[in-house]
Amino acid sequence: MATFVLADPYFSDTLHDYALAGLRFAVPSLCPLTVAFALLVPASLLQASAVTYSLTDLGPADDGNQAVVNDRGQVLFSSGAVSFLYDGTRRPTPPAPGGTFFGGHDLNNLGQVVGGVFSPTGYAIGVYAGSSVQVIEDARNPNGYQINDAGQIAGDFIDSSYRSFLYSAESFTTISFLPGDFAMASRGINSAGDVLLVDRR
Repeated sequence: MATFVLADPYFSDTLHDYALAGLRFAVPSLCPLTVAFALLVPASLLQASAVTYSLTDLGPADDGNQAVVNDRGQVLFSSGAVSFLYDGTRRPTPPAPGGTFFGGHDLNNLGQVVGGVFSPTGYAIGVYAGSSVQVIEDARNPNGYQINDAGQIAGDFIDSSYRSFLYSAESFTTISFLPGDFAMASRGINSAGDVLLVDRR
């Protein structure tokens, strides 16, 4: 696992980029009330022909919502504090076992959704994969923010450590601070399990 740390307006000014092997992308909502998904065909594939696309209205979405689309055309977004997965049909993700709240953050190319579960006992990771939400607990209150196609999860502990983690093979790896850091937050994970972070110093 490599770690990439970048600057944030409220974080440090230093960019530490080691060897980014892959990129992720997110599609923001196109307006406060509607998420739309457009499939674009590159002009290079059409040669001299015009670029064509189809536009699908996915319905209401939260103002400022950041949607995520995978290579299969599935879209994850939120509306009214509920996460929705669109795969031809708009449907809400189910609650975690026991009726606790589950909020989706990211979507991989297998259609797995990772997010946070909140219950009276604290935070946990939730992974939704087709029918139910699997809950991954730890005493440090983890929240999952990104997931790759291997099922590896990058996230943050919601406790006083201000640390991020990689969850892989049913085990948490706590990511160490760079010299001078006192807080960090995960921002991405690629197919190799490399984690992108912002740091604070």
